[in-house]
Amino acid sequence: MGIERRIDDTEEKAGEAARKAAELKRLDRYWFIPVFGSSKEHKSSREAKRDDKKAAKREAQYEQEEIERQQRMVYATSGGMVGHGATLPRSAPNRRIRGVEYDDTEKEMDHNLGEISNGLSRLKAMSLAMHDEIESQNVRMDRIRDRTEDAQSKVRDNTNRVKRFLK
Repeated sequence: MGIERRIDDTEEKAGEAARKAAELKRLDRYWFIPVFGSSKEHKSSREAKRDDKKAAKREAQYEQEEIERQQRMVYATSGGMVGHGATLPRSAPNRRIRGVEYDDTEKEMDHNLGEISNGLSRLKAMSLAMHDEIESQNVRMDRIRDRTEDAQSKVRDNTNRVKRFLK
């Protein structure tokens, strides 16, 4: 979450730098006399509003992803496999076959097998939760990579624009 917010800040600063570079470009290079009556100011205010809406939407998305992550962690630690359509199996009841007596050893084995089954079910639930978390983090990493490349491109463009202006 912190990385994506920093990327948001970088994109915001890059947009601000682009607006300031455009303002510098409007000034006369030798006398620094401003040129009035440009519609670019109106355009930049619309862009700022649009950027604010995008930031609010991303913030809501971050919060939703955090809630989903916390829910997956609760399900994994509780041993439930909610979201995958299964529940923890209960210990198998002592089924008796007619004419066959169960002794204490067989009862203990049934109990131990039930415990193993419950443990394996919890492990499965945790592995499924880990899988879901890794998948969501992969999506997040892809989004971060794409946004970082965009922000880097904006910063590079602004730097080149200012260099050309100063020449």
